[in-house]
Amino acid sequence: MHLIFVLTSLVREWVELHRLTREAVRDQSSLFQKTLTALQHINGELREKAALDLANWTEQGVTRREGIEALQWAAQTFPPRCDSARHGFDTLLVEAAGSNPDPTYVNVIRECFAVYSEEARWEALSLLASIHDRGSAYVYMDLMRTAMREHGFAVLPVAPLLEVPRFPDIYFPGLFTYLPEPTHSQSVWSVALRYCQEGMLDANGLCAVTGQLLQDYLELRTDLDKAEPREGPQWVWEDGYASTRFKAALLLDLMGYVRSESVVAELMQAEQSPDPRLRLFALISLVRHGMEPGLQTWIPAAQSSETCNLLYERLSDLHRLDLFPVEFGTQDAFAESDMVNWLMYPAELGRAPDEVELMHVEPFEQDEDGPGGTYEIYLFRFRTSEPKWAAEKGWMAGIAGPFERGGQPSIESLGATFSCFESWDIKTPEEHMESILSLFDSRS
Repeated sequence: MHLIFVLTSLVREWVELHRLTREAVRDQSSLFQKTLTALQHINGELREKAALDLANWTEQGVTRREGIEALQWAAQTFPPRCDSARHGFDTLLVEAAGSNPDPTYVNVIRECFAVYSEEARWEALSLLASIHDRGSAYVYMDLMRTAMREHGFAVLPVAPLLEVPRFPDIYFPGLFTYLPEPTHSQSVWSVALRYCQEGMLDANGLCAVTGQLLQDYLELRTDLDKAEPREGPQWVWEDGYASTRFKAALLLDLMGYVRSESVVAELMQAEQSPDPRLRLFALISLVRHGMEPGLQTWIPAAQSSETCNLLYERLSDLHRLDLFPVEFGTQDAFAESDMVNWLMYPAELGRAPDEVELMHVEPFEQDEDGPGGTYEIYLFRFRTSEPKWAAEKGWMAGIAGPFERGGQPSIESLGATFSCFESWDIKTPEEHMESILSLFDSRS
């Protein structure tokens, strides 16, 4: 009897739990439906509140059912948004579905794509590219052709393919059809390079576009040749040259995967470039072609704090660290390069500083949540000249690291490289270190 009583109780508890779960799902579904309905409310303030609610759903991640509903709802007509809004309601709905990419969305997107706005179409294509399903890749390429034929895009929705390359037989050579459009060529070349790096695209796959690759590079080289190198590294950051050099570096990097005498000739010319970034990628590509550039030709790229760590990383990937000039393989140099590359992010300084100096190295003990061991944090001061916005602050403080202490010099830090762009003179070195590190404590 006791066993029967226990079993009966367990069954009742399971039934009650199942009922509560179904009610919770219904309540959540009902709330989501209310949010969708409110996007078409006659009151503009209520519509904007619903948009904020939808953003919360997106942040939390929608269910498969909610994603389907969002994609279907996005095909409807919506009232205009407030003037300060960046995206339409339909785009927000597709974005919400994208918080949980699912293969079941593919047919819904294909059915609704024709009535989506141009902005929502871009978001829908980006969502399709995020789904790890061959069917989704085929639909992506088909709908991309439709969109490009009807209105085109300012930027191709290819970011998910850069993050996780897949299905090269589906995306290529189809994506190469957008190379003749100058506004899209860099995006396509970037995807092609990523696939090459992952071994998903090779010289055979690039054979048909080798001519286009050379043509695009020669056009950039014409602009690069107009620059007048001067003493010091800052000339590479002048308006007009900086963006061109990054595009040219991308193509020089890709040339390492192309088998062509004309390509090798261009690489051999670029290996003598006064720009350390162009020189670096030309040299790496020549190594991929089985050539052995002289040790002296590597020095400018290793000596530059912008390219030092990148050069070390690329040579390490090729198992050719024997080509890295040993005099620049120090932890001080790697830490400075890490600091400079953080400053180069567009959201930070947006370029390398004019000057950077190592001011202090602080031992750092990892807490229990870290990998353990003793590390070091490097404190730098840096400054830039007019007309950069930070010039008026003079010397500023920043840290790089932590880097493991006592072992082989490494380019790998634990992610605390940062600067508040505070003037150096307002605090002591210890105060700068403590102030910046406290930001990480408050974020954890």
